[in-house]
Order: sequence, then C-alpha cells, then structure tokens
Amino acid sequence: MRYIRHFGRQLLLLAALALSTNAQETTPHKAIIPPNGTGRIEGQLLSVNGEPSRSAAVFVFICEATDGRPLGSKNKEPLDVSHSFASMEAWLHATTDNDGRFQFDEVPVGEYRLVAQSWPGQTRIPTQKDNDGPLMLHGRTNRVKVIAGQTVDAEITALGTSTLRIENTPDEGNAYVFIGLCPTLGDPVLGPYFWGNQFVTGICGATHMKRGSQQFFGLPDNTDVHVMLLNYDNNAGAGGVTAKPGGPTAITKLPIYATWSNGIYKAPKRFEPLIEWLRTHKDQTLNVLTNGKSNDFLTPQNQRNAEKLADYVKQNHSIKIKIDDLGEFSLIDILAAERYLRLLEAHEPRVKHKPARIPASRLLLIGIDGCRPDAMAAATTPNLDELIEDGAFTNKTKILGQRYNKNNTVSGPGWSSFLTGVWADKHGVHDNRFEGKNYATYPHFFKRIKQTFPQARTGSFVDWAPIEEHIVESADVHVVYPAEGADEYAEKDILLARAASNFLIHSEPHATMVYFGAVDETGHKFGFAPSVPEYVRAIETVDEHIGTVLQAMKSRSDYATENWLVVVSTDHGGKGKGHSDGHTVPEILTTFMIISGQSAIKGEINEPTYVVDIAVTGLAHLGVALKPEWKMDGKPVGLTLTAHK
Repeated sequence: MRYIRHFGRQLLLLAALALSTNAQETTPHKAIIPPNGTGRIEGQLLSVNGEPSRSAAVFVFICEATDGRPLGSKNKEPLDVSHSFASMEAWLHATTDNDGRFQFDEVPVGEYRLVAQSWPGQTRIPTQKDNDGPLMLHGRTNRVKVIAGQTVDAEITALGTSTLRIENTPDEGNAYVFIGLCPTLGDPVLGPYFWGNQFVTGICGATHMKRGSQQFFGLPDNTDVHVMLLNYDNNAGAGGVTAKPGGPTAITKLPIYATWSNGIYKAPKRFEPLIEWLRTHKDQTLNVLTNGKSNDFLTPQNQRNAEKLADYVKQNHSIKIKIDDLGEFSLIDILAAERYLRLLEAHEPRVKHKPARIPASRLLLIGIDGCRPDAMAAATTPNLDELIEDGAFTNKTKILGQRYNKNNTVSGPGWSSFLTGVWADKHGVHDNRFEGKNYATYPHFFKRIKQTFPQARTGSFVDWAPIEEHIVESADVHVVYPAEGADEYAEKDILLARAASNFLIHSEPHATMVYFGAVDETGHKFGFAPSVPEYVRAIETVDEHIGTVLQAMKSRSDYATENWLVVVSTDHGGKGKGHSDGHTVPEILTTFMIISGQSAIKGEINEPTYVVDIAVTGLAHLGVALKPEWKMDGKPVGLTLTAHK
C-alpha cells in the first residue's frame, strides 16, 4: 500500500474528519478566518412528506458549504488539516429535542450545509471503542446563509425510507464509512484523496465501523448511493461501492483493496487490458500519466514525486490519452489501473501457485413464481421460446415427490425444495411459516458451490422476502425488494431485472439466482389459467424481464467461452385463485423446466423430473461433485453426459 501510505496523513485525517475535503480540487486547505459577526440557526427536521418529524436525539452537524469541512466545536471554524480529533464529538453539532427542533448559537457569518443523523438507541455520538450500531440518516440541507445578528430558519427534509446493509469484503472493521449522493472522482482503489469535492459535499452520513458490516436507514428511494470506506490499519485499505438501497435485508458487498493477505486486489474487468499493458510498459507509465512531461515529476533523487503526480492527475483527471491499440483512457483511470497492478503484484507471490478455485462454467437460474406451463404456452414469450429451442424442456415437472409429499403446495416448501435439492422432510419447511426449517443441514445450493469452489461468486435477486430471510445462504450479492400485491410485485420485478443485469455485466458471477413474483400474485388476484388475460400478460411481462437478463449475460466479453447454463422453472402452478392443499390437483402439481445452453441436451426431457432436480442440475453443470452425506433427493436432468460426469 505504498501509494496509499504516501498520503497517510491526509487519509487518516479524512477518516477522523469524515466530511473534510479540499475547497477546490487542486488547492490544499488553508486556514479560514470567519467574517466578523455571528448569527443563529434554528431548525426543524421534516419527514419525506414535508411534515415535522418529532425525532429526538438526532445529531445535526454544521459544515462549510463549499468544501464540506465540519466546524470545530471549540472555535467554530472549519477544521484545518493541522488538527487531530479523537471522534466526531469534536465537530460542532446540535441535538434535536422531542419535537425534532435544534439550534446553533453564535455561528460565524458564512454559508453552511447541515447534515442530520442518529444512532438508534444512542444519546451520544459513538466513539471508536463503542460497539457498532445502525446509522439513521435524517437528511441534509444545501446552503444555509448566516447573517450577522439575524436568525435563519433551516429545514432538514428526510431523504427517503430505504435501507442498505454493507458487508465488507474481506470481513474487516476498524474503518470509517461515508455515504453520499454523488459519485466519486476516481475509482475506490485510489482512496480518499481522489474522492473529489462532488462526493464529499454530497455526503449525507458518516460513522465508524468497529466490525465489518454497517446498516443504513433513511436512504433515498430508487436512487443510487455511493459508499466509501477507509480502513485505518497501519497498512491502510480503501474501498467503495455504488448501490441501490432496498428493503431491510438488502445486502451489498463492499470490497476493501489492500495488500493484506485477504485484501481484494482483482480489478474491475474494464481495467484488465490497461493493467496488462502497464505491466509490460512500466518504463513508459510516468510519461503517459504526465502527457510526456515525466522529468517534471521526479525528485532530486530521481524518484517519482507521488504527491505532485497525484495533484496533477486530480487537476487533469478527464484528459484522455491514447494507448497503442487499446483506445483512449482518462488520466485518473490510468492511475487507478497502475494502483491495481501494484496490488496484483503484491499478492502474486502468495497466489501464484494456488490453483483457481472457481467453476469453469456459469449458471443462471430463473424462478417464475406460480407459473402454469399451459398458460406459458398460451402467452407470447419469445425469450423463453428461444431458451427452449436451444435446450431441453419438459412440462411434466412435479412439485411433490413419490418418497415424500406431505408438505403444503405453497411457496415456502416449494422454493425450499427448488433451492436445496431435497424434500420437505429434510429441509423441514411445510408451509409459509418456515417453522422447523433445517437449512443448517440442507442449505441453499450456493453453499454447496462454495464448499467446492470457495472463490466462486454468487448472487441472489428476489422480491418475495422470505426467500432472502430464510433460505438464501452464501450469496456474495443479496438483492431483495420486498413487495405486496400484484402491482407492487410487477414494479419490483423490473428493479430485480435491472439489478441482476448489472451484476451479470459488471461482476464475475458463477451462479446467479433471479426470482420474479408478479405472475403468482396476478394469479391470486385474477386467477391461474391460460384463459385469464391478466395472468397470461403477467407471464409475457416476465418474459420481457428475462430477455433483459439474458441480454446482459450475452453482452459479457467472454460469454462465448464461459459455458453458461440457463435453468428456468417454478415452485407450483395454480387453479382458481389459489394453489394451497393441491396434492391431487394437476394444475397445481405439474409445472415445467427449461435447461438451456451448450451443455444441455436438445429437445424434450423424457425422464420424470421434480422440483428438487433443479439445484442438483445446476451443481452438476458447475462441476460440483455430489457428496453422499448431503443426501440430495434431486438428480441432474437435461444435461449431456459429458456435462455432468
């Protein structure tokens, strides 16, 4: 971490000050002398709807408007880089009363912004020694102008009602985390020096992380937020992620780039060609970064002046440089690629002789809740049709087994069997109450993948929340958009398709599970039958979402060599407006299964198929050998013999 350590004082100060940055992108901090005179700020917290929010024990921080630096509690001046502070208690702040009101007295004349946040259950600002707790965001103002001798009113409106849980990768704490509404200037690997003024002045919350996870409440709805982190270990780590807040169980992994043995060093795919070029052209790197003026960035000892170079790149970050046949790259991306190269080289001696512990193939598993095969046949579904033409298909899949069939024909046991590969007498779920669940012994198939391929990357995308709350395990990316009713499920299905597509395009997924819930909810509202137009149309809409996800999968640069298998099925059918207690009802018991890809047989699947076969088929495709102690009830179906030897 030589590059990050070079800016150690600035990085650690940013951790201590949290909202501090440069007033201008290219000018260091200078002490600011407040204008003569003071004024007063009186304020009120407001809800998302603009109504007074009676939230007590909310801490309101006052920050310089142009560069985000908090005012110090002692002298009420913007904190300078020469100071050091043990905690956020050193920042000037007010605490709301029981009516959600607050006030600042004798504030120096100037323009400020206010940031309001609280730690539920805490009546004081936590320190590094305190246990972690969730952070509730209450909003921020843009500019509040303080005039000498006058009182100015300030209203802080809540940002939204969404939540986000961050889990660090690796699972390391002792860090400061910052969440903002604007993107950073540079890639997270570059650290706080390249967060940029736009990000820092848009910060809406900051806290210390003692452990490796953090929950945020009160985030904007349906809007990306940007989370940045600085681990203040002696060998510092930096990281960040852009995420869309979701429900209470939405989890986003935040990579920490560091030279630690468990630190992340793999670069996003877009940097890979540039990294390889830099590896073989190290003697040209400084010349490229300085646009041919490398001599101006050398010390008297003929060493690179890293601080001067960083300032130059920051000032000229958007300048494009053409590199051989690779194309044009911005200066800041070239610097980020070099940083990734240094991390990679630091890790290579440790991982050089380690075999890659990832599958050679890829899996996309799609579940359409409550989809009857005869209604699917009546619908216009070009994307599902294409999958069927390129693979194996059956419309005779059973949701109950011959060996065990005593569970109810509802989603709880259906998705449990679907995702674990065993019947209800093993996974323990017989209805939607999930009482008696035994996922510790019979887990989600992601865990079986990880037992064989620890470095495999997995992602789960659902809008029926109990799947996430009870079944999902060993997912690197969790996205859940809880919904109620057909209309809301239809909206959340759209968001899931987008989130899954983003994961498929920008990550390195080996197994992805995408669930769509609107078809089932539409059946409950209008009826499960091919004669019900609303139900058929819901299937057609989900087919469009599947097309979005498939297009994302196929847009991957290495798609042709990744051997993707796409499996599509459901948990049950339906009759009338329901599907419970359907043990003797063919329309409920009999569903479908699509196995599509180059490893799939072509045509109809003639052997009996069951919902427990789905997870096992996915495992077989990925090269996971089924162990006898797993006691799987399912079997691989629809694959060529060579695909699951």
